[in-house]
Amino acid sequence: MNMFSEGRLKADNWNFEITINTSETDFLSSEIENEIHVLVSNGIYRSYYTDPFDVNGKSFIFKVYFENGDLTSLSLAPANKPISWDNIEEKELVQDKIENDKWLMSQYSIIAPAKYIWGTLESIMDKKTGSSDIVLQFNK
Repeated sequence: MNMFSEGRLKADNWNFEITINTSETDFLSSEIENEIHVLVSNGIYRSYYTDPFDVNGKSFIFKVYFENGDLTSLSLAPANKPISWDNIEEKELVQDKIENDKWLMSQYSIIAPAKYIWGTLESIMDKKTGSSDIVLQFNK
């Protein structure tokens, strides 16, 4: 088993892991609290993004989503260029998705989408957000 198939994730230099049981409070008070930034704060819905961190040698920005303080999903966006809606190019999104898929296969033997007891793992290309992400969607 690997961390993705077990529904847990951590960066190479973190001591804590994000799992289905990670609360918003746990996340915000973790060792990376100073590297977490608000993405959306809308009533019961809150999301955050982090500075780039390496996961098994590949740099990602973590996007972490909560509802009523409970973790609902986690996205890994490649940190290979500055985030900007001004420079979205479809060919770059396609290339990022291909690289994410290759990384999942080479490092974890995962072909996305994949279903697990904790939820699903997908590799998506999202033109609205301007990134190609690896998404863990947790069952609730």
